[in-house]
Amino acid sequence: MFMLRVLLVDDRYDFRKAFKERLSYHYPSAVIEDAGGGDETLQKIKEAAPHLIFMDIRMSGMNGLQLTQKIKKERPDTRIAILTSYDLPEYRQAALGCGADHFFVKSSLQWDEIVTFVKSVPTENTF
Repeated sequence: MFMLRVLLVDDRYDFRKAFKERLSYHYPSAVIEDAGGGDETLQKIKEAAPHLIFMDIRMSGMNGLQLTQKIKKERPDTRIAILTSYDLPEYRQAALGCGADHFFVKSSLQWDEIVTFVKSVPTENTF
């Protein structure tokens, strides 16, 4: 049986926890990991490559745009959605320019959009 692997990357633990709970509700069979920064993210990707990454932009150390660019260069099939608090056109443009597949604003997050995006991830089976 296919197991969707998801990685949540955000420096705020409370956000990661809440998002993970909600995502688990919609996809109870998914394996959902989380990371608080760049080094931890890269290590988790080496351990078990995710199909999908939800990535914050503003983090200390390597930011989400830098991480997205690095990950896409090494793993172009990994889907990456940016999750940010900043609904700025320049952030959206930079995210897409770095290879992000989607851009979500935390304050206007709609779970039907998240579900639609997750369903768009190419998989071996439909989930």
